[in-house]
Amino acid sequence: VRRAWPASELSASAPFQLQQRRAFSAEGIPQPDKKWYMLGVEIAGQMGDLPKDITASNEIAAFIKGIEAQFSGTVDRSMVNAEHGQALAETLAGRRDARAGPEGEEAALKSSEMQKLNATLVIGTEMKEGVKKMPSGLLIETLVEGTGATPTPEAKVKVHYTGKLADGTTFDSSVDRGEPAVFAVAQVVKGFAEGILNMKVGGKVMLTMAPELAYGPAGVGPIPANSALQFEVELIEIV
Repeated sequence: VRRAWPASELSASAPFQLQQRRAFSAEGIPQPDKKWYMLGVEIAGQMGDLPKDITASNEIAAFIKGIEAQFSGTVDRSMVNAEHGQALAETLAGRRDARAGPEGEEAALKSSEMQKLNATLVIGTEMKEGVKKMPSGLLIETLVEGTGATPTPEAKVKVHYTGKLADGTTFDSSVDRGEPAVFAVAQVVKGFAEGILNMKVGGKVMLTMAPELAYGPAGVGPIPANSALQFEVELIEIV
């Protein structure tokens, strides 16, 4: 079905936009060169929101000139400087904030605050004497050395634990409930499980983990998304 467009929906820029679309189409590209056209499409598809950020014809033209200059080794280095970099960052941030609206700005602020709290907890703990950093990034501070057996990945264990957010808020505690928790090692988050597997019965440790070792981008109950966590864990027995 063809639609008759009202005159109010047309603009003076429409003819140029049509011409621009034709210019960037694959029409007229020789068959042997179409693979390079495909490469350009693939790379542009990996640029995230950049195609939404660069929409004006003059900006697109300058962007393409920059790519051509890099490819040909003719970059004007006077154009690549901190002043332009700062201006670019501010422009892109402004356009993305405008798309996100007030809720997006609030979410970005909360994310920045969360990152600062996470860094303070993880880096501060890592700097403490006696803290062991595992290859995964998990930080283990031994408070009491255990003397019993070490659990296997298939084991079920009885523990006392207190879990805290990066700001020190307690979000869960078997100690406060007055009753140890029993669970399979495989049922808990990666960082907690790794910590248990590096303990012996009778031991007590402080586990500090970045978000990727905890709940990651998923917010769970009182735990916000992308939270670094800290657990004090006492391994009572292997059930």
